[in-house]
Amino acid sequence: MSSPTDYCLICEIPSCGYHLSINSCRSCSTFYKRTILGNKKYICRRNSKDCPIHYSIKQKCKYCRFQKCKKLGMVLRNFSKGCSNSSDSEAECNNIDQSNVSYLSLSKVNNSIESYVSQCRFDSNTNLIIKNVVSTLEGSQLEIPKQPGIIYNPFQYISFGVNFYLKKINENLSYKNINITKSIKFSNYVIFSEHCCCILSKSLMFGPEYASLSRNDKIILFKNIYPLINCLERSYTSINYFGNSFKTNLILFDNTQAFEDEFDQYSDIKLSENNNIQSLNLFKSLNKQLVNGIYHPMKELNLDEYEFSYLIGFALWSINCLPNISEEALRISKKILKSLNDDLHNYYSFTKKLENYANRVSQIISIIGSAVNFCEMKKEIILTGKIFNFFDICKFIEEIMGKDPSSCCELLDNFK
Repeated sequence: MSSPTDYCLICEIPSCGYHLSINSCRSCSTFYKRTILGNKKYICRRNSKDCPIHYSIKQKCKYCRFQKCKKLGMVLRNFSKGCSNSSDSEAECNNIDQSNVSYLSLSKVNNSIESYVSQCRFDSNTNLIIKNVVSTLEGSQLEIPKQPGIIYNPFQYISFGVNFYLKKINENLSYKNINITKSIKFSNYVIFSEHCCCILSKSLMFGPEYASLSRNDKIILFKNIYPLINCLERSYTSINYFGNSFKTNLILFDNTQAFEDEFDQYSDIKLSENNNIQSLNLFKSLNKQLVNGIYHPMKELNLDEYEFSYLIGFALWSINCLPNISEEALRISKKILKSLNDDLHNYYSFTKKLENYANRVSQIISIIGSAVNFCEMKKEIILTGKIFNFFDICKFIEEIMGKDPSSCCELLDNFK
């Protein structure tokens, strides 16, 4: 007899009985019996062979459910017809009902994010930004509000963090506050960047894989992803905000300023006429890279929320070339990248029903490469302006804004 505390070893539902030699619910035992008697064959939905099997998931992966039944010792007595080999076939799929396949409901995740965002407030004192970021990264994983029917894998954790980041940094974004101009106020961008810096640290700490990294690894990944997510998010939000079919290119600089293709000057940075011309020439090439390499491709693809989460997740965990990264971080990154690709395959195959998506994925990866090039160009421009003394951003932040230049995270050479 099973006790009131017993639960199904397969789907973990409580108050089960003893069926087919193990503690299991009637649903799982019936599923196993029908599979054996019908000699049914399945393939893994996500092609990962490790799909979560839980009673709260309505559409369970049949392949992984059957494998779990076998692994945990479920046995159909007095049945001589062997079918264990057929269950291992990955090429046969005649019993999969693809029309009923459902994926994680983004609306459920968004409801959790809305609830969490409303509770979170961040210190706007820029002198504490770096201290707050380091404190967050040194802390434990941030808990995601529990939502019935959702079990999170690496992709879902990343999606939650990305959506949290988008909602938080854009919570005050409105048409009435946006000035479309060619004369940009740089100090507004610095303040916006500091705000994004603090929010990003919290967004990353929702993921258990990232939170489990060493302090050094977390900081390395943070410094690598921050400039990338900055330019990628601004393009993505601009397209969603101003519309994908808008004929002109409108790109958000921060949440109060936007420009069309390029801008003429920084209104709050006083430069001589000659220095202003030199700086504008440098920034024109940078804007060209932003528009042609990131904004236009993203606009043509019209990325949805799930694809943008994949974009950020892939950029975050592509760390093979980062210096001083640990072997443990590299091991985790390989596991996560595989999970991301498996989930994207499942999303395209079963939700969007795309037969051929290879070109779309290659274009998404290409956008990441363009973002890396954009960030490298930006660093070179900042360094060039400083060396030739015609555009020193650090000096502007320190003398004009009265701030420590290290508080602007993209210039954080001493962030350790």
